[in-house]
Amino acid sequence: VILIGMILFSSGIYFAERGFFDEALRKFFVPQQNQPDATTVSDFNSIPGSFWFTLSTITSAGFGDVHPYQPTGQFIAVLAAVFGILILAVPISVISSNFRYEYDKLKTR
Repeated sequence: VILIGMILFSSGIYFAERGFFDEALRKFFVPQQNQPDATTVSDFNSIPGSFWFTLSTITSAGFGDVHPYQPTGQFIAVLAAVFGILILAVPISVISSNFRYEYDKLKTR
């Protein structure tokens, strides 16, 4: 489930953030939000290259070294974070509370 989510969100981020390709520099550039004439190098140059951002977002680590610039990319990042909370955080808390319950039950014997 997590692998499918990573592939879907990485693909979405890549297509939302790729902007335009400069053949001379061999890089993607995206326009900046506050300055329409200014551009910056996209952090998402390939779908596998987007895996790092998606993995850190899904696991809620969020290192901040890579981030989306476009509103569509930011929206996909929010969806990836919510997906990570639902897929990882909620089951982990349920498992840990059940573990604690069983441990306390074992201790009282």
